[in-house]
Amino acid sequence: MRGNSVRKTILYGAAGAMVCGIALLAWALTATDNDPPWVRGLGNILLAFEGETGDGVGVEALGVLTLGGSRAALLWVPEDLTAEGTNCTARSLGDVGAICGWACCGEEVGAILGLTMDAYVVLRPGAAARLLESVGGVRVDVRGTVTYRSPSGAGAGELTLHSGDRHLDAEEALAYARGSSSGETEADRRGKLLGAFLSAASVAASDGVPRAIRDELRRAESNLTWAERLDVFEELVDRVPAVASAEVPTRVVVRDGEARRVALAVETEQLIASLVRGRVVLRPEDVTVAVFNGNGLRLAATRGAEYLMDRGFRVSRVTNAESFDYELTMVVVLTDLAKAWILRDALPGDATITTPEEFAPRYDALRAMVPLGTDVVLVVGAGMEFGR
Repeated sequence: MRGNSVRKTILYGAAGAMVCGIALLAWALTATDNDPPWVRGLGNILLAFEGETGDGVGVEALGVLTLGGSRAALLWVPEDLTAEGTNCTARSLGDVGAICGWACCGEEVGAILGLTMDAYVVLRPGAAARLLESVGGVRVDVRGTVTYRSPSGAGAGELTLHSGDRHLDAEEALAYARGSSSGETEADRRGKLLGAFLSAASVAASDGVPRAIRDELRRAESNLTWAERLDVFEELVDRVPAVASAEVPTRVVVRDGEARRVALAVETEQLIASLVRGRVVLRPEDVTVAVFNGNGLRLAATRGAEYLMDRGFRVSRVTNAESFDYELTMVVVLTDLAKAWILRDALPGDATITTPEEFAPRYDALRAMVPLGTDVVLVVGAGMEFGR
């Protein structure tokens, strides 16, 4: 009997130790920050709004929601932006998502922006209107006049919004975002509408996220669980008004006889650095350039100066170099090397960055013609052509 008692004591002790061990392990696991990155504020989420088109369902708006640092940002991506690296036969990002899948689209967007996409959320057609209706519309400071014309097949009509602090219902709010404006860019209007919606949602969510918003998040196509989508939304609401908005800078180029929209590499990199990573970056407006004609072509320096001013650079002087035999275009850095990089990357052709010491004795002949406060000297060499 005593042996049985001892054995029971040992067994009870082992069981107790096991329970304590399991409890300790559970505590250690729950004490560890195992939240997914988008909940911890470190993730990037591809966000797409589907809409009705003439031939079915297409992408009405595409963006990247970033939750890093102390603020969130929504970076709008033109849905017709060319997806250079896709294996899918589709060309535009919107078509990549609709045809090849949203995970593939996220990879393409990430490659263009230099970001890793952690997830995607695709809101169904009509979701934007339903979300706006769920908060009873929004209040927006409309600047300029906004005119929206319904596309053919979607109901005829025109809606005009005049400037002023206005309460917009769902129809008016979408017209504000989609229409043409005399006072604001589309990215600015989308950003203001997003902020207004989140502000209204934060009030509506004082007793919990409204059911209509929960239902919309549940209907969305995503590789996140419904609970994770809800976490993302609640985190966005908590960050109001610290939600920034901007659009990827692009231009249209003709390749193989086909017009395609492409991202501007330097401008996009700077936008990501400032908006997403929170870094202070230099802009063309921070760079003052003296432009010299070094190839002898008529108006080479003048056209170079106009090209740079169109892109925001400050020009301190436009004149001829000491000679016209420059085979290469030279960028002479006088202050900050980063400013020389910005100038070089903005040029339509190749250029070599150098210093006054490395460029001597030629720079000695230019020195007296360089105004005080100039950051960079540009000597336009042979082969550099400036389009507007």
